[in-house]
Parts: sequence; structure tokens; C-alpha cells
Amino acid sequence: MAIVDLNVDSFGNAIKQGFNLTVVQEGDKFLVKTLEPRTSNIDLNKSNN
Repeated sequence: MAIVDLNVDSFGNAIKQGFNLTVVQEGDKFLVKTLEPRTSNIDLNKSNN
């Protein structure tokens, strides 16, 4: 399992996106078996209008 963290600035709002990945090997390929996204730091009440 791998954990990936991504920080994005979207219209001045910092968004932290994380993913839990489970990767399996089949032959000479690596495939993503599960992908579980996690998002934090989202303020749904903030408006950019």
C-alpha cells in the first residue's frame, strides 16, 4: 500500500488531497487494485463571488 499526498491551490483555497493506493503486480505490469481518496481543508461555505 502507498499513501500519496497532494496539495492544490484552487482559486485561492488550499485543498489537501490524499490517496490510499493498493498496487498489485500482474506479470510485467503494476495495477492499482484500490484507490481511496481523502480530501481535507475544503470550506464549502466560502464563496468567491
